[in-house]
Amino acid sequence: MKRSIGAVLCIAVAMLFMTGCAGQGPQKPLPDFSPQHIDTNMYRSAYDNVLIIVDGSSSMEEKFQGNEKFDIAREVVSRLNQVLPEMGQNMGLRTFGHSPFVSKKVTVMQYGMEKYTTEGLAGGLAKLSSSGGTSPLFRALEAAALDFEGVAGSKAVIIVSDGKDMPAKTMAAAEALK
Repeated sequence: MKRSIGAVLCIAVAMLFMTGCAGQGPQKPLPDFSPQHIDTNMYRSAYDNVLIIVDGSSSMEEKFQGNEKFDIAREVVSRLNQVLPEMGQNMGLRTFGHSPFVSKKVTVMQYGMEKYTTEGLAGGLAKLSSSGGTSPLFRALEAAALDFEGVAGSKAVIIVSDGKDMPAKTMAAAEALK
């Protein structure tokens, strides 16, 4: 009797492990990417100041086509960093809604606002280790207004987010920043 209970328990535990693994599905690799060299003598920067805002909220832990949305967001910024030429523009990287392991603050400037370098932005991006908070994009937009204070020249904001669970205040903060 004891042996059959043990056997049933072992089989049940094994099935739980198999079901847990099967539920996640395979991770699909992101499409290949090979950055092209841009001749900086032929172009000029469209913006003098660029701030990238990355969503680190818990909804970014969800999967999209087999990959965690947070990993996709980091890869988008990484690929952007690989193609952006260093042309004297200022750059910043701000996050919001991240895991308490990253920061207890609702929004954090991970890099900049300073003269853009590929290495500098990559270093800021490396600080983004995990997602897991709320979605206060409006706080990041309010902070962006302060980031741009006293900065001369044209400005651009790039938001990398899934747009989920954003409070109504978000649109008002975007309008105020505009």
